[in-house]
Amino acid sequence: MNPTDQHAAFLQLIQDNKGILFKITNSYCRNRNDREDLMQEVVCQLWKSGQSFDTHRKFSTWMYRIAGIVIGMIYLALLVIAFWYVRTQPVMAISFGVFIVCTVIAIGMYMREIGVIGRISYGDNIIDTQQKLAGIQSSIIWTLRIGWVQLPFWSFFLSVTSCCEKAAGSFG
Repeated sequence: MNPTDQHAAFLQLIQDNKGILFKITNSYCRNRNDREDLMQEVVCQLWKSGQSFDTHRKFSTWMYRIAGIVIGMIYLALLVIAFWYVRTQPVMAISFGVFIVCTVIAIGMYMREIGVIGRISYGDNIIDTQQKLAGIQSSIIWTLRIGWVQLPFWSFFLSVTSCCEKAAGSFG
């Protein structure tokens, strides 16, 4: 397939799945400009990762996986930047460090779940498919548990941020 045909086929796949792409980016960005930037970054990464697409699988599942990786990397970069600012305060740094570790684990588990979903095929044996789905269910439960572990650290940050905003407001 020549490059022009590849480009046209890729654009058609993006067009066919633009609703999914919008749903993914809208769940992370409410601002229209940020959403368009994120959508553009996801589409660029899809284009760059084109050789990893298995044509025997659904494009939408592969697109979810690539979008999850892109969004996860952006989110982790923001967490690292935030950690850089709180590193001088030991309690904040430890709490934020635990929060980052939990987030990395949860994102990794999410990516594993997407990968397992991508490996489910209509031609698979029903027992194999049920085992894969049971593994996904177990993984989702563990991901939720990790989310619950984060709550005390998350609420700590919210309370500290609230106190800082009140203190800054009293000097304004």
